[in-house]
Amino acid sequence: MIALEYDYHDASLVSLSCGPRREATFVFDLYSIFYPDKRTISLRFGGILNNDSVAKYVANVTADAADDPDACLARCNDIQLDAKKPSKDGDIYVFLELDHFGPLRIHCQHLSELKT
Repeated sequence: MIALEYDYHDASLVSLSCGPRREATFVFDLYSIFYPDKRTISLRFGGILNNDSVAKYVANVTADAADDPDACLARCNDIQLDAKKPSKDGDIYVFLELDHFGPLRIHCQHLSELKT
């Protein structure tokens, strides 16, 4: 069964990258109320099937942050497995929503969470 290990609500997005192939990595400082040990997690999506939508979303977030490179890129409202589309190995649907950027559904083949 596919599940997310961490709760990303109110986490701060500190870096974001897309590519070079159909992949994206979101790096979050988790909310210190939930994780007082100040965890930073890299959430990597691989084999993205809706890569154009994801790349456009990532470009929007990174362009907005270009004015202040030291600031948090965004606050996370929610990241969860999409309730409307059941996920299974190799066919994963994730719902992501960042403040000021709205929702994004990521359809990917691989999902990993790495503590950094």
